[in-house]
Amino acid sequence: MKERIKWIDMLKGYGIIFAIIAHISTGWVRHELYTFHMPLFFFASGCLFTAYKYDFGHWLLHKLRTMIVPYFLLGTVMMFFEWQFNTWKDTQSLKNLFINMVVQERFLTLWFLACLFFTEVFFYLIVRICRNKYVIIGIVTAVITIGGLIYYRMGGKSLPWNIDTCMVSIGFFGAGYLLQNLGVIEKWLLNNSRKAILFGGLLAVNLLAGFANLRLTEALDLKMIGFGLEMYESQYQFEPLTFIAAFSGIACMILIANRFHISAIEYIGKNSILYFVWHQSIMIPICNKIALAFHWDPGLTQWSVNYTVWDRFLFVTASTVFILLVLTLVNMLINKCFLKVMVGKI
Repeated sequence: MKERIKWIDMLKGYGIIFAIIAHISTGWVRHELYTFHMPLFFFASGCLFTAYKYDFGHWLLHKLRTMIVPYFLLGTVMMFFEWQFNTWKDTQSLKNLFINMVVQERFLTLWFLACLFFTEVFFYLIVRICRNKYVIIGIVTAVITIGGLIYYRMGGKSLPWNIDTCMVSIGFFGAGYLLQNLGVIEKWLLNNSRKAILFGGLLAVNLLAGFANLRLTEALDLKMIGFGLEMYESQYQFEPLTFIAAFSGIACMILIANRFHISAIEYIGKNSILYFVWHQSIMIPICNKIALAFHWDPGLTQWSVNYTVWDRFLFVTASTVFILLVLTLVNMLINKCFLKVMVGKI
């Protein structure tokens, strides 16, 4: 795994950058990035999963320290920021935010950390029960994922700590685990002699599946908010096309991560928790405030006719660079003192 860590860190690093761009952009850029940017993180975590080798109690304690402790520490900062940043600053509003964080029913970007934690716990149990037999694991994971999709089709609501989302995320997580351990990624992607042709084909599949999914959703009037795959809103559009677009997009990102190694992006991937959790809930609102101060209306991130494509490009680029620089400095400071417990480093 040590030889493969680098490309997985790069994968998560690129994923963070595209997640930031996806949350700022509009139009076809947003739609394209939404086809794969969230599944990518579950997939990458699945590639690294080896927990079944360890005692459940010790492993669970480790996960509590590295995921749940950061959840509450980073979440507390987000809670107070949300409380102060908005116009309402009464005690009841703060209490409601605290309850929402504890119950975790899609509470800001923390929803992902909670979902990933339970996804790993459930997958640990699946692997142990199936005695690490890949075929059985694949079948069980597929059944659970399909069950989760049916649950939403039948009008299922979000559950505390995003247990409902785990039923779908476990499909991407399990795919990463199986494809990595079966050597599929190594053989068909990392060691493929025709990477350029493969990348072009996978990108074409991703674009076509994503575009067809969008048009089909509009034609069927499925009334889904946003664009593309939206796990936060439990929106999966036409599921077969959604999964085709997601996996082809992830495969493209693996090829990019393996081909273009940049130390700064690898650093982001190794420290992805802070970037992911704080970029949307804290940094994007700050970027919007700064833009307004310079009379650069952040409304250009919406469907506005007052701004050109070039204006939107500049805003997205400037905001992304600013967010990455600020969070990198914050992460460096945290890692140099006792505050590193906030990002799971004990």
